[in-house]
Amino acid sequence: MGLRRIVNNIKLRFRIRKISRSSYNLGEMFNSVYHILILLPTKKLHKKDMKGLLDDLRQLFPRTAYTVVSPPGKTGDESSPELSLGYRIKPDESEVSWSGLPRKKFIEKIKNLEADLLIDLAAGKSQYNAYISACSGVPIRIGTYGSWGNPIYNIEIKSNYIQNEQLILKSIIEVLKNFRAGVNN
Repeated sequence: MGLRRIVNNIKLRFRIRKISRSSYNLGEMFNSVYHILILLPTKKLHKKDMKGLLDDLRQLFPRTAYTVVSPPGKTGDESSPELSLGYRIKPDESEVSWSGLPRKKFIEKIKNLEADLLIDLAAGKSQYNAYISACSGVPIRIGTYGSWGNPIYNIEIKSNYIQNEQLILKSIIEVLKNFRAGVNN
């Protein structure tokens, strides 16, 4: 294990201790989703997969604003015109520590968005995405099963296709549809 990974794990554990563990009603929370924060994985997503996810999210939450957060140094898909959303952020070099985690300045940008729902699209363990999730203050945080778990993610999506990002995206949408169906009934 490299020095960066060790330092990041220590920072992440410290941050986890600060997460408030409050009870909440998911039905009420899904009714009041007005801003969704989407954390992109470090691996490149196919444009059509990302577009499909965003189209599905727009159908589920039609009056919701979206912010896509790219990992540092990521280029390509997030600048695609067919993926245009209201807002996109990516840390610049001064907003990332030597270990690769976002600095306080970037975390403040995330907190100021006041998102209601966070979706981490990383298929595996991403220290960068986990740190943003832990620091974000977003009440509903969704990640893949077996990555970090509670308290970083309070909803974990378990899929038989844990390495297939396209099917993971479909699993996330199916779970969100089920939550929305439960809320609307």
